[in-house]
Amino acid sequence: MKILVTAFEPFGGQKINPTMEVLKLLKNSIGENQIIKQELPTVFNESIKVV
Repeated sequence: MKILVTAFEPFGGQKINPTMEVLKLLKNSIGENQIIKQELPTVFNESIKVV
């Protein structure tokens, strides 16, 4: 099984977004399940294009 975990890019003038920092800490798999990590833009209607 593949599991998609998302985080948002920095916004509001910030250099980092804590959600992305947490995403980086996740392993690439849990048992036989593959973890797919994806950073999403914070621009309206742009995230859906990435997913």
